Amino acid sequence: MISYSVLRDIERQELMQASLVPLPENFYDLAKRYLAELEKNIQNGGVMALREYENVKRIIKRIMEKREEKVVLLAVRGVETENLTKEEKELFYSIKQRMEEYRKNLNPDGTESVKKERVKKVRMVREVEAYTAPDGNVYGPFKEKEEVVLPSEEAITLVKAKLAEEVIE
Repeated sequence: MISYSVLRDIERQELMQASLVPLPENFYDLAKRYLAELEKNIQNGGVMALREYENVKRIIKRIMEKREEKVVLLAVRGVETENLTKEEKELFYSIKQRMEEYRKNLNPDGTESVKKERVKKVRMVREVEAYTAPDGNVYGPFKEKEEVVLPSEEAITLVKAKLAEEVIE
């Protein structure tokens, strides 16, 4: 079941983490039902019920926007991911397919080399706490020996700092 406090926790985690926070597969359906329930209470609950409804609506909107942003970035980078809801999977694969078509049309040899240059896979040499990079995104935390796909610039920075090593595939 979804509640105000659960939604606030999800919102906080989404804003703090670079990766998608695990959600129930039917999260958006649960959120809609919760909003509908709160909307019914407005007539009996007055101003307080209206405020709660508006606050929950705003929190859900922020969660959706942050997750959409992350899904779009993952799809553009061509990175497979976990923790997508059913609706987000559809968005992810739709954007990914469009990007692949777009890139094939741009590259003279018909390959997707542009995509490969934008991300790099690295293996962490030691544990790294979560940090905010110059691009404004939060990366980490990473465990020792964990393999992650990062924007090329971020991966190169970690390799130069001897926190990671590049994985050649």
